[in-house]
Amino acid sequence: MELSHSALIIIDLQVGITKVVKESYPISINKVLDKNRVLIDLFSRYNLPIYMVVVAPKIFPRKLKKAFTKELLLEQMKEHSNILRLVKHGPSAFTQSTYGLESELKKKKIENVYITGVSTSNGVYKTGIDSNKAGFNTYVIVDATADKDKVNYDTAVNELIPKIGTIIKVEDLIE
Repeated sequence: MELSHSALIIIDLQVGITKVVKESYPISINKVLDKNRVLIDLFSRYNLPIYMVVVAPKIFPRKLKKAFTKELLLEQMKEHSNILRLVKHGPSAFTQSTYGLESELKKKKIENVYITGVSTSNGVYKTGIDSNKAGFNTYVIVDATADKDKVNYDTAVNELIPKIGTIIKVEDLIE
């Protein structure tokens, strides 16, 4: 696959999610993190933008928000200057953030949006919906995502995501 004009959006790989998603399906959070490390290295090699998105519910007090939103891939964020942190207040990185992700991606002439993270049926899928609506070629890197529930994951991967984008695997990008 051609990576030029591409961005990687990593959804909710943060400390708070590990408290909400005790066991993930189909792979562990640690395996999701490993796959995302590979993707971060790949996108960084080509100096492509990476958005590390965390969810911070508005109802949380400041101290709780800080603990809840601590990134699980903090080392990679320190290592790579092309990773930007984005805070959202609901499932979609596009419409539930004040960041202006859509306009920034369009200014950078991004055509392809690759999405990973947790949960496949919520944050990943809803970010994918808005990516598609904004006119981006939308890809969900399915083996770099997980969900708290098998039924939700299977429904997202087999029924929902194919309507708004393309399902790929990490190896599809590495080749």
